[in-house]
Amino acid sequence: MKDDYLNNLTTEIMKKAYKLAVANTKSPEDIVYIANAFLNTAKMLYTNSLGEDLTKLLFQRIVERGFENPQTLH
Repeated sequence: MKDDYLNNLTTEIMKKAYKLAVANTKSPEDIVYIANAFLNTAKMLYTNSLGEDLTKLLFQRIVERGFENPQTLH
């Protein structure tokens, strides 16, 4: 896949997903469910390409890095 195509596709998908999230968020609790849907989708894509073990390791490292850098926590 070419980088331009993948970048454009990613941008298009994220814009649509954000619009859907905004349109369907009625309370703060909804945000958690929507964020979980994004994480589940990413997990499925990574699992299909990397396998379950590497995906678990990748997500673990992402969470660890997030807690190491307080600027990423809002």
